[in-house]
Amino acid sequence: MSYVSQKNVMIQKITLLLILFTGFCKAQIDADQIRMAYLLKIAGDFDWEITEEPLKMGFFSNDRDFYLKYKEYVKNKSISGRPVELIIGTSAKKIHQFDIVYFEKEKINSLKENIGLLENKKTLVFTNSASDMSFTMINLYTSYDKKLKFKINSSLLRSHEFNPSNLMVILGGSDQDIFSLFEAKDSSIRTQRNRALALKKRNKMQENQLVLLENKISGIKKSLERKSEEVILKSAEIETVNIQLNKQEQHLDSITKKIVQTTSNLTLKETQIHQQEKKLRKQVGLFNQQKIALERQENKISEQDVIIAERETLLNSTQENLFYTFFFSVILLAVLMFAILSFLGKRKSNKKLELQNHTLQSTLKELKTTQAKLVQNEKMASLGMVTAGMAHEINNPITFVYAGVNVLKKELNTYNTIISKLINDTNNDTIVKDFQETSSSADQTISDIELGAKRVTDIIQSLQNFSRLNEHDLKTIELSKAIDSTLTILGSHARKKKISIEVQTPDTPIFLKCFPASINQVFVNLLSNSIDAVKENIGKIKITSQVVDRTCYIQFIDNGVGISKENITKIFDPFYTTKKIGEGTGLGLSISYNIVKKHHGNLVVQSIPHEKTCFKIELPLDFITDGKQ
Repeated sequence: MSYVSQKNVMIQKITLLLILFTGFCKAQIDADQIRMAYLLKIAGDFDWEITEEPLKMGFFSNDRDFYLKYKEYVKNKSISGRPVELIIGTSAKKIHQFDIVYFEKEKINSLKENIGLLENKKTLVFTNSASDMSFTMINLYTSYDKKLKFKINSSLLRSHEFNPSNLMVILGGSDQDIFSLFEAKDSSIRTQRNRALALKKRNKMQENQLVLLENKISGIKKSLERKSEEVILKSAEIETVNIQLNKQEQHLDSITKKIVQTTSNLTLKETQIHQQEKKLRKQVGLFNQQKIALERQENKISEQDVIIAERETLLNSTQENLFYTFFFSVILLAVLMFAILSFLGKRKSNKKLELQNHTLQSTLKELKTTQAKLVQNEKMASLGMVTAGMAHEINNPITFVYAGVNVLKKELNTYNTIISKLINDTNNDTIVKDFQETSSSADQTISDIELGAKRVTDIIQSLQNFSRLNEHDLKTIELSKAIDSTLTILGSHARKKKISIEVQTPDTPIFLKCFPASINQVFVNLLSNSIDAVKENIGKIKITSQVVDRTCYIQFIDNGVGISKENITKIFDPFYTTKKIGEGTGLGLSISYNIVKKHHGNLVVQSIPHEKTCFKIELPLDFITDGKQ
């Protein structure tokens, strides 16, 4: 339990004394107001438990006007920091429910009857004009000179844990209380005198201890002198250690020179790698030029020899058409000769002969165009073989680059381990900083070399995937990697037109059983057509894939010019093209269609002119060859 401080008690005592002296003043103050002040200030002179709950004060009186005045008086006041809650008492049997109770003269008899309820309770009892002090703690009364005074019952107050102050005992206590207070003060004076003698004796003892302390300080000074001599000896030892550290620094300098030499060697190797990279760039540039030429001619058929072998039936039919065309040409030539021989005798048939001659010339022109296309196919087949060989040749120096990078990594890790141990032994911040910067620069250089080699390797891998010549091996491929190879090959063409390509594949990889080179050819043909169909800067291409019921669906969607209704039924026919002469052969979609059909799949197209075109490929995941491929 916590209580108010001694300072607050003193302020309350002074306030109480001032209130008592106001009785002697001649100011006209209402008796009820003095009584209200007495009740509040005397109650505040005692110690109360400090809580946030209000002090409950029971008011037992028939004077309702005084009750209302007092209620208004205590409205914003507190005792020991606790607000006062004034409650009118209805029955003296409930006095134990209050912290403070006040009884007017007419209610004192009910207090006598129920005073026993306050046993072991901390309840402060006030009465007004009580004739018997045995059942009250503080009694207010009017003296013979018409002044309001009070009397206290010290024993009853203390029995309920209320300790009256000395001032309160003097002003309102009995003669016995005042005598007891005097005896207590006299006893306190004797106690203070005894304490003064004890302090004097204790002071003498402390002076003796001070002499002993001075002797100890003298001994400590001598000990400090000995310690100073030991410090001088230690300083000499430190000088010796510094000499050894200088030797280690010299050794570290020699190691640093070795590191600089190693760095210069690495720089030389880096220069050599850059030179090799320039050569590779030149070769890649040549390849890109060839690739641009192929794109302009709309062929992009790097494996025509394999496709022609697979499409043997189609070529046979083409040969038959050529044979029939040749036969028809011979017949036309015979007719022409017959027409020439008949010209002199048949002038009326001259116009018919000219028409036949024009037809014959058109047929010859078609034969020449077909022959040129076949020659171009042979060139493309040869180009595929050259691309495969070039990719193989480029791959060999890249292998050496990768091996060199790995060896450099291992050597640098060994150097880093050795040098870190040496630096930890010397604790030289400058050397540590130089080493960290050199190590960071070397690591970044190796990382750049490794990144460049990886990019070249990715390009080579894409070329090798595109230029496979062994079409008869059925393999299982990951679909997303095949699409990535296609994007690598045609990426520069798309970037030149500043178009966006979006690829959407499921989180679970799709594995497709197929002839990889043929499927890559289909992807290249469809993506190349989409790139050519869209406009620069605003073109968008979307590639999606999904699996439904063991069937893989791949879509190439673009926002290009689209295909008209009259042309959409002809786009898979051989040699059919809507492009200008020399820009397309008309074989790309036909070959792609036949490749998909060979895989027991389907290739369909949906188009809205000038809005959207979608080529949809349907391929079974578990493709089984029928042995006639």
